Amino acid sequence: MTPIVSTEFSGTALPTGWFTAPWAEGGSAIVSSGVVTVDGALIGTNAFYGPGHSLEFVATFGANTSQHVGFGNDLNSAPWAIFSTGYPGGTSLLARTANGTDAVDTDLGGAYLGTPHRYRID
Repeated sequence: MTPIVSTEFSGTALPTGWFTAPWAEGGSAIVSSGVVTVDGALIGTNAFYGPGHSLEFVATFGANTSQHVGFGNDLNSAPWAIFSTGYPGGTSLLARTANGTDAVDTDLGGAYLGTPHRYRID
């Protein structure tokens, strides 16, 4: 299947169609050498993608709290389908879903922290 969006983070800025917003004072998203390093910030696409889409990405989650990647309006409130280190957290990776009424957290353990992995959300 041909992707609707396929983004490589080359250059030194987020590509057209992407945004960043600080989540905490001093939050940043730095693009360098094909990698986006996000610290205390949120990045996302300007477009909204509804049901029926998949998200595939490579990420390195650290042993820190509040790291999230996935589908959501703003990742502060449901609905969402994400991989996350949780809050408070940072000791394991979680697969998390929330539809506004029910939330499910599946603990994937700590083996995924600290090294890059390919993830997919359908």
